[in-house]
This record gives sequence, structure tokens and C-alpha cells, in this order.
Amino acid sequence: GNGFRNYASGGSFSAIVTGKQNRAAYRYSFIGTGSANTTSSRFSTILNGIKNYISISNSVYSTILCGQEYFISGSRNIVVGGLKNSAITTYGIILNGYSNVLSSNTHFSAILGGSGNTMIKSTLSLIGQGKSNLINPINTSKYVTLLNGFSNRIYGQYSSYSFLGGGSNNKIGGQNQIILN
Repeated sequence: GNGFRNYASGGSFSAIVTGKQNRAAYRYSFIGTGSANTTSSRFSTILNGIKNYISISNSVYSTILCGQEYFISGSRNIVVGGLKNSAITTYGIILNGYSNVLSSNTHFSAILGGSGNTMIKSTLSLIGQGKSNLINPINTSKYVTLLNGFSNRIYGQYSSYSFLGGGSNNKIGGQNQIILN
């Protein structure tokens, strides 16, 4: 490839096409271009961006398509666009946004844009846009949806099958609950 101060190490079949100060540090990892990107997990890809990091802790088959200061720790995650988003789960998707977090036990879940949104312990769930929204049940829940709004919360012992459709400072503290707006 091309570039400046790129470093491929840690095994066979790693590649860096171009860019500056990128590091492909595990076998079968790939960095297309960008600056100061690191992939430390096998079969992981960073196509473009700045200061993105795919960690070594079982982050196989994870992908960052573009963006800045992303962190992935967990397998089969996809992050596209945005700034400072983190996926610390398996099968998570973050599409755009700023400072959004898919945390532990959020398998097969997604955050689609927005800012400062966090999801913890909620599988097959969605945060769609909004700012400073939180899904954080005490026990792992599933099929939880929070669409848009500001500073909304879904929490409680179990929050499965709950839907919060926007607004501001709304709270759901149980399962099978709906707030439309």
C-alpha cells in the first residue's frame, strides 16, 4: 500500500492500504485508510476514519466504516459515521451520532444517530435518534424501543416490550409499557 508510519504486525494476512499511523495488530485484520486507527482483533476492518479502535477482547468480525474516535469491544459489531461512539457488545449497530454507547448485554441492538444515548442490558432493542436517552433495566430485557426525545429513561426490574416515542423527561419503569409522546 501507500501511506506514512503504518504498522502491520501480530500475524499473517493483515493489510493497510494507505493512511497515516494506522496499526493492524492481529491476523486477518484490515485498515483501508485514515489516521491513527488500530485493529487488534482478527477478521476486523476499519475502512476509514481517525483514532478508531477495535479491541482484542473477542472483537472478531467487527467493522468501522468511517468516523472518529470509535471504540469496539465485542464481536460482529458495525459502526458507521459519527464521533466518539462505543459498541461494547455483540451484534451491535451504531449508525452515526455523537457519544452513543451500546454497553454490555445489548446483543442484536442498535442506536441510530442522536447524541449521548446509552443502552445497557437490553437485547433486540433500539434507540432511534434523540439526546441523552437511556435504556437500563435491572435485568436483561428485550424488544425495548426508545424513539427520539430528550432525557427519556426506560428502566425497572424488567422492561421488555416497552415503547417510548419521544418527548422529554419521560420514564418507563416496567414491561409492556407505552408512552407515545
